[in-house]
Amino acid sequence: MANFRVREKCPACLVVICPNRRVARWAERALNAIDRDVAWTYARYLTLSLEGNAQREWGRRMAMMTYPYQGEYAERLHAEGEAKSVLWVLEGRGVPVPEGARERVMGCRDMALFDAWLLRAIEVASADEFFG
Repeated sequence: MANFRVREKCPACLVVICPNRRVARWAERALNAIDRDVAWTYARYLTLSLEGNAQREWGRRMAMMTYPYQGEYAERLHAEGEAKSVLWVLEGRGVPVPEGARERVMGCRDMALFDAWLLRAIEVASADEFFG
């Protein structure tokens, strides 16, 4: 923790594994006070900083229970991947993607909409047609 704080020049965050439900409820209240974007950044940093057995064990332990950050983290990563795929198809076909359209696609979290967008991305000639 101290190394991270010094290296990144920012406050450090400690991941707490709770021994019982009473402590878990207390920790949940504390964690809910953390901005979700900040929490996502820390969770991603932690996951990417681990290697080998430590990363596999972390993934196994996080998959055993559903935590709000773990679920949102996974959903956000999945949505980002889908969004990038949609943009990649549009750009690969030479369809100009204005910044506003890019932000709309990257901000989407509706997985069903990504399926429709991906099919549409292989047919349209413009961003207006894509969203139309």
